[in-house]
Amino acid sequence: MLNAAELDEQGPVLVTPASETTLWTRPEELEAALAGQFLPDWAAEAYGTFKASTFGIVAQQRGTLLYAFAPSLEERTDRLRVQLLIGEYLRHLKALTREEAAFALMVLFVDPRSLPPELEAHHQAVWDLLQFLHEEDDFPWAPGVPTDPDHPLWSFCLGESPLFVNISSPAHRQRQSRNLGSALTLIIQLREGFDLVAPDTPTGRRVRETIRNRIESFDGTPTYPELGYYQDPRNREWKQYGIPDGNQSRPARCPFHTRKE
Repeated sequence: MLNAAELDEQGPVLVTPASETTLWTRPEELEAALAGQFLPDWAAEAYGTFKASTFGIVAQQRGTLLYAFAPSLEERTDRLRVQLLIGEYLRHLKALTREEAAFALMVLFVDPRSLPPELEAHHQAVWDLLQFLHEEDDFPWAPGVPTDPDHPLWSFCLGESPLFVNISSPAHRQRQSRNLGSALTLIIQLREGFDLVAPDTPTGRRVRETIRNRIESFDGTPTYPELGYYQDPRNREWKQYGIPDGNQSRPARCPFHTRKE
């Protein structure tokens, strides 16, 4: 993965306590920076509306969120900065216990002014970002994880770590559980975190069903029919990343393709 020195070659980077290149590991420091207006207005609105969302309220009570901001997902320099932020997140996890790391989530907000308003455009922007990150990744694909997205055990890997990426968008109207505020929001976490919360056991499956029933009740619309469970032969993990607002089918092929074997 790119380091800070290499990114400097792409253009000047000013890393300050209130920079958009900061991974915020302490909410109180982020809130102080926002109160001092050291971050742009869109970032303050994104953070504020996220905090007020149901997911944000519950997740913040656990104190396991790390925050970052991206002015865009289109420009190469901005994508490289996202790569640096995720690399810093993964390094942060190494200092934690396995259970602590499983519950530590990275929340990445994207400036809504940089994107078209449509949900499909938001999904495509994230898949384009993941493709870029993969192609720029110096680490090998995580051992034991299939490289083919059509395999039920596939997950996106970066820095030799299997990850899950939840794409939540303000363009969601029906599925409010996937609308976390005013900005396109990526929730990035270790994929194995799901195995600790809801493993593939009778108890774990009941936990999953309970969670999905609550989401269905909250959204007021049926659970998306292509949501599956990891390790289920019928499941395709990539379809869980970003889902439609209705129940229409997704494309048969994943937008992401692995170049490394």
